[in-house]
Amino acid sequence: LDTRQHRSDQPHGGHWHGITAECAAPEATMLGREQAGWLASRLIESPARWNVLAQQVMLGMVDRTAGEDSRYAMDQWPGYLTERRRLLEFIADRHVPNPVILTGDIHSNWVNDLRADDREAALPVLATEFVGTGISSPPNGLTDPAKLAELLAENPSLVWHGGGNGYASCTVSRERMDTTYFTVDDISRAESPISIAARFAVESGRPGARQA
Repeated sequence: LDTRQHRSDQPHGGHWHGITAECAAPEATMLGREQAGWLASRLIESPARWNVLAQQVMLGMVDRTAGEDSRYAMDQWPGYLTERRRLLEFIADRHVPNPVILTGDIHSNWVNDLRADDREAALPVLATEFVGTGISSPPNGLTDPAKLAELLAENPSLVWHGGGNGYASCTVSRERMDTTYFTVDDISRAESPISIAARFAVESGRPGARQA
């Protein structure tokens, strides 16, 4: 998907912000009408056992501030809540088999269990998102995400978050999709060792990521 060229302007100037009515404006779009229609038709017609959507901005809603205050990325799908809910509810209502979102264009790793509204832990998980970091983009080196325990406690959708450079590898069978996150110690050295940071699996017919 192209989530850059066809979208309306980000709310609040694209800066970090709490959720407001502007974030749920019904006319706001990340995909644009033509691309959204194309996606809906492709999902309806898809004969695939696994339906993988590749795109650039994180679909998971991650509040970066603990407590009553909230801070979401307005450059990502939290700034387009009506279209986000429409997409996920469409996937659920049309019984699209095994929806998995692969997301890039971010300098860290994330695994998210997606709901129509990720703030509501009681809602069912509708899809799984794997977000991959850059293999050579700065900052260099393995870094522990700041306040990871607070992030996990604050966000029911968040399964895992990791820093550093690297890539994710997905292996798909009829029964499950396995995703392995690899990290590189030092992007300035061609001989730098590569290590496994985490492994997750999604079982066919059961949305949501489990550690593997």
